[in-house]
Amino acid sequence: NKRFFSFKERLLLRLLVATQLQRYTFIFNPPKKSAVFKNNLEDRQVVFTWFNDFLKAIGVGPYACFFFYAAVLCVCFFVFLTDYKKYAKWMVPLFLISFIWFEEFVIRQCFSWSFVFILLKLLHILNKDQEKKKLSKVVKIKIYIGILGISYIIYGTHSANLFVVLVVLAFYVANRIIPWKIAVPIYVFAAYFFSAVFKGDFISQYLILLQGFDSKLDGYANEGDKWFDTTNDIGNVRGGAIKLLETWGTVALIYYGNKVYELHRNRLYVMIYNTFVFGTILRHAFFHLEILNRLGLVLEILWFVPLSFVAVDYKKMRQTKNEVWFRIGLIWYFFEYVKYIAFRSADRMLFLWDM
Repeated sequence: NKRFFSFKERLLLRLLVATQLQRYTFIFNPPKKSAVFKNNLEDRQVVFTWFNDFLKAIGVGPYACFFFYAAVLCVCFFVFLTDYKKYAKWMVPLFLISFIWFEEFVIRQCFSWSFVFILLKLLHILNKDQEKKKLSKVVKIKIYIGILGISYIIYGTHSANLFVVLVVLAFYVANRIIPWKIAVPIYVFAAYFFSAVFKGDFISQYLILLQGFDSKLDGYANEGDKWFDTTNDIGNVRGGAIKLLETWGTVALIYYGNKVYELHRNRLYVMIYNTFVFGTILRHAFFHLEILNRLGLVLEILWFVPLSFVAVDYKKMRQTKNEVWFRIGLIWYFFEYVKYIAFRSADRMLFLWDM
């Protein structure tokens, strides 16, 4: 309908305004092939190169390519959304809030992440089969092949997202929700104690042993002090009041996310919720270490799914009067978006690797 396409067009145009167009246009159309690998593209990430070659073959220029990166993200998301129509009125805007920094700040990794939505869709189909036992063995085999294929596309676009695939599949197989009574204490410990005492500079020493195995690892090893030293955290700083507000909101979503499960007991929801919780704990445990922080972020980014469920189903939950304070804490997720749009610091105008 008109409303759908109007939002889609606005979303694509918003995502099109990426922060480092000149840098990515050089990657898109380099003077020679070797130059691609000198701009943080590893020789094993061939899918991204293939996609750019395809765009050039159909006449897409070095600036218009960003429209196609954003379009792929949107299309993959809306494919995923077909299984959650009931929650679309919340999930669509929350998706934009959750992903806007990702699309603008880490462009290629976000493009790779787009296909995670297709992975989630395939797992949803597989889960429906296990519940209703309607799919034939041939169809199941096709789904498994599809999962392998989409996993390769994700890896072949940005190798770091293979971690996302492994975590998602692990939680799908486990099919047990992380209880909030366990998740909340671990999160608080990670955010306030572990992150304060953990030193990551020793990681760079061990990465030297892995030089030569992978071009990405070579880059991290050569700049280990930048990526694994707490004295060089790249903008990962929280003031006391902001950190408390973040804790308030995160604990609230972990708690309410568990209560949503009591209503649905859905395997796909468990997988997504657990991925969010694990990512949150990982990010806060290594808050001042850029690489590990980012590994947590690309898992935590799924927070928009449980929050959408909470927004739609909260009236069905058993609640006490005191729980209103938890609901207020959820404002945190909107605060982050407003801060990113209206009060962005100068370093956040840069692409991650140029900071």
